[in-house]
Amino acid sequence: MTPQRLLLTLGIPLGVLMAILLPAWTGYDEMTHFARAVDMATGVPVPEATDRGVGSVIPATYVEGVDLVILNFQAGNDPWTMSLTGDLLAMGPDGRSVYVDTRPTGASTPLPYIPAATAMVIPVHVDASGVIVLWAGRLGSLAAYLALAWAAVRSAARFRWTLVVGALLPLNLSLGSSVSPDGLTIASLLVVLSMWTRVEEDESVPAWQLVVGTLLLALAKPPYFLVLALFPFSAVRRRSAPRIRAAWAAAGAMLAGLAATLANASDNYRAVTTTLMESIEYQPGTQRDRLLADLPGFLWAAVSTWVSEFHFYVQN
Repeated sequence: MTPQRLLLTLGIPLGVLMAILLPAWTGYDEMTHFARAVDMATGVPVPEATDRGVGSVIPATYVEGVDLVILNFQAGNDPWTMSLTGDLLAMGPDGRSVYVDTRPTGASTPLPYIPAATAMVIPVHVDASGVIVLWAGRLGSLAAYLALAWAAVRSAARFRWTLVVGALLPLNLSLGSSVSPDGLTIASLLVVLSMWTRVEEDESVPAWQLVVGTLLLALAKPPYFLVLALFPFSAVRRRSAPRIRAAWAAAGAMLAGLAATLANASDNYRAVTTTLMESIEYQPGTQRDRLLADLPGFLWAAVSTWVSEFHFYVQN
């Protein structure tokens, strides 16, 4: 069996199960990303200024669906049940709308939301329930994730099995199966690494592949575009026409990524992020003091906490 065939053989069924069975809106920051994607599905590419602030206006029942999931969790029930799913399916839009602060999503360009938003267009416009819209967005994200991963594995000159393992890691596949910019970012990284293996073999990668592949990563989510420094490094290590051309393409994409980051990161993290458990208000001054007031103590606390709570960070 070829690596790319194994990728699809395992990735499609596992990804679909994750997209459907992962409790609604419990992906990483998924409610905020979901609101941004719903906004894009209605034709609004970036969060807009409203009388309630900069964010997205979505059907109120979508947010009430999230509240139902939270209440189910607080009641100690199973995170996914047929009863809960039936209640969510019955919660279609009723004409009311609600504002969601989506400024934190502005750190990413609209690009990584396009797969989910595209898949949401029809459900949103036929007033489907929020969970149906969510499932459509998740499946759209999964399709883009697996398509890019398949292309990366198929074209790689080396490490094809390693790329398959990376794409199928449960955490990566679950991100690719949720409404989040992270899935497309990971898939774009796989594409870039695949091109890098070809450049290292002094293979002449077509210009359009270099441009599209490097820009995908540069415009997905900062600061992962810094991985593109691999190409200039390869050109410095050994000069050849394919390496130099790839280095120029990567350098241009890195500049585009830096420009997008500077343009989008002005005030995006001053918003209040609402999670399933509580609201988090960003406090740059407090965070700066904790970092710099006792730097050795901060580093020790970070390392010791990571080691002692490792089992919380790794999915069972």
